[in-house]
Amino acid sequence: MQQKCHLNGHVDIACSLNGIGHVHYGQGKYDEALSFYQQGLKILEKYYFNGHDDIICTLNNIGYIQNEQGKYSEALDFHRQALAMQEKYYPSYYANIANTLNYISNVLVCQSKYDEALCYCQRALTMQENYYPSGNASTASSLNNIGNILSDQGKYNEAIEFLQRALSTVEKHSPFDR
Repeated sequence: MQQKCHLNGHVDIACSLNGIGHVHYGQGKYDEALSFYQQGLKILEKYYFNGHDDIICTLNNIGYIQNEQGKYSEALDFHRQALAMQEKYYPSYYANIANTLNYISNVLVCQSKYDEALCYCQRALTMQENYYPSGNASTASSLNNIGNILSDQGKYNEAIEFLQRALSTVEKHSPFDR
């Protein structure tokens, strides 16, 4: 019983550290956010198995911050670690995998690696369309990302097609009155 309480205490500490990191991130204090996420990750890795969802989420949070700081190689490393765990332990959690694929794509766009970014976005979109055949907000986001990448590549007609599909999907699934 004492060991279980000890475990929960440490995991709760990690949750609190990650929460503080999230607040710092929202304030644009990326170094502070990164420090708290890294502390939380160390605790989570000590007590959870390597593919635990909280670890995956924290890896993606760290990658997201690294991207904001322009540390693209580091960001890719964290997102790819998260993706490898998701594909190994949660292969049917398409929504989460698609999100990570889009995070990787965003980093690659920042590096002007448009073809590679497009591949990741298209993988995300394929998963989303298979899982949500009529579309949803995440599908619209992937369509939008693809449209923006195509625009960056100067493929304007294709870009407009994807952006119009994104608009149509958002309008169809918007919870707000139009």
